[in-house]
Amino acid sequence: MADIFKDFETLKQQIEQRQWKPLYCFCGEEPYFRTELINLLIKNVVDDTFAEFNKDVVYGDEVTAKQLLSLLRTPPMMGNFRLVLLKEAQRFKQWDAMVPLLEKPLSSVIFVIDYVGKLDKRKKWVKAIQKNGVLFESPTLYDYHTAALIQYFAKHYGLSLDEAAIDLMAQRLGPQPKVIQAEMEKLKLFLGEKTKEVQVEVLYDFLGFHRKYNVFALLNALGERNFDKVMEIVQHLDEHPLKTSYHLFHYLLRLLLIKSQGCKSAKEVVQVLGLRSTYIAKQYLQASQHYLKEELERGLEALHQLDRYLKGIKFSVMEGKQWLMWTLYQIVVR
Repeated sequence: MADIFKDFETLKQQIEQRQWKPLYCFCGEEPYFRTELINLLIKNVVDDTFAEFNKDVVYGDEVTAKQLLSLLRTPPMMGNFRLVLLKEAQRFKQWDAMVPLLEKPLSSVIFVIDYVGKLDKRKKWVKAIQKNGVLFESPTLYDYHTAALIQYFAKHYGLSLDEAAIDLMAQRLGPQPKVIQAEMEKLKLFLGEKTKEVQVEVLYDFLGFHRKYNVFALLNALGERNFDKVMEIVQHLDEHPLKTSYHLFHYLLRLLLIKSQGCKSAKEVVQVLGLRSTYIAKQYLQASQHYLKEELERGLEALHQLDRYLKGIKFSVMEGKQWLMWTLYQIVVR
């Protein structure tokens, strides 16, 4: 994951310093990094005054090779550079016809390819781009990438979150770069210029959570298998039960993964769960020791039933919170 941040920052710097290549291909499933770099190229390459003449945006399922080649061979007007953006490039089927131009691109026309999905690097047109331009891959992001994303954007805004704060944000946000960036920007405004170190208690205030009665305190109580504490917290929760059940499901799923892999140390948990340090791993390991593998499996099944009730798939006269409490009873009590 560190490589994507390094490559992203390097490419941003090159674009801003006008060290442009004639060919750029941005590929992958994750849109954030692709979109950011494409927008940065447009902002730096195209003069707004002459954008009508020097910027063309076409789509892979609408444009032909002949039309695209014509655009790429058209010199800039009243400026030094033109930019041609091919969106939905994975739908374009005439790449073989593009190879001669990709092997000898015009230096004054910057061709930007936005390709959703994975590229076949054996293709001749892909090799031509690698030789004469830039190929940037934006990988699919998973839950275990979330902590790294939070640290990256926190650093961007001059913030440093402790491990508990990172874990809280990770469970709440998931691997969504755009959402995480927005949250870090709001957190920076909330804290002001002076505060840089962020503890989990500060996040409770920022997120509007009760410091004692919140879903993360609930997860800790569940990890301790403390029935009285679990019931006390859930009675005071003002979060929708469906949202709470989502956190519970992923928490138990992690504990089950630890059990299934036979983890005996925090270091092993770090590797299995893809965590950044042993701080949170120790908590997960301790929690997993309070449950049998079969109990965690039954707990996940109970949460699946809860999800069905809360979504109205099954009829229920019980209120959502009552169903949540009954499900937690099934999980915690032996």
